[in-house]
Parts: sequence; C-alpha cells; structure tokens
Amino acid sequence: MNGLVIGNGFDLTHGLPTRYREFLKFCYICVLSKLIIFTKLVSILNYI
Repeated sequence: MNGLVIGNGFDLTHGLPTRYREFLKFCYICVLSKLIIFTKLVSILNYI
C-alpha cells in the first residue's frame, strides 16, 4: 500500500502537533504503554 501526503501548512500555522516528529513520539508512547501492560500481565500470570 502506497500513500502520498500533501499538506498546505494550515495545521502547522495553527500550532497543531502534526509534524513527523510528533507522529513518531505518538507511536513510541503507544508501543511503550502496550509493553508496560504486557509486562504487568505476564508478571500476574507468572504469579498465578
């Protein structure tokens, strides 16, 4: 699947966090939170 992203700068002009850096930060936070939940779940299952 290919995609092309074209922007006109409206989002950046209005201070929205839509830069690629912000997207990567969002992905990192999502993955990190899932990892924390998974780790807690594994520790609970090991306790049982």
